[in-house]
Amino acid sequence: MLLFHGGGGYDDAIRYQSRMDSVSDRKGFIVIYPASYNKRILKDRLPDWNDVRVYQNGCPSKIDDVAFVEGLLENLKALFNIDEKRIYAAGFSSGAQFFYQLAKELSNRIAALAVVAGQRSNPLSRPT
Repeated sequence: MLLFHGGGGYDDAIRYQSRMDSVSDRKGFIVIYPASYNKRILKDRLPDWNDVRVYQNGCPSKIDDVAFVEGLLENLKALFNIDEKRIYAAGFSSGAQFFYQLAKELSNRIAALAVVAGQRSNPLSRPT
């Protein structure tokens, strides 16, 4: 299971807030808490996922978080004995909004997505 933090959040925060480690220990599955780019890299932005919305200045993000998730899944496949038909993801706020893009582009890799407090971005497509 992949569990994505919200905008302005970070991986350890969603780990603490969700307490999903204890659930995964009891139920026998792996939970991963990916981290988006942080503000040390993007000094004018809080950590966030690229859900294809444009910034306030009208420019789209150039960060390819879908490719990041694809690479993450490949690394997990190499490190762990995972059932590729049972990969699930959940996210909070902008992590949830990002899922709509994942649902569109990685529906062949992720079995189900759970959205918490995040609405679909409009339009649901990558800028060209």
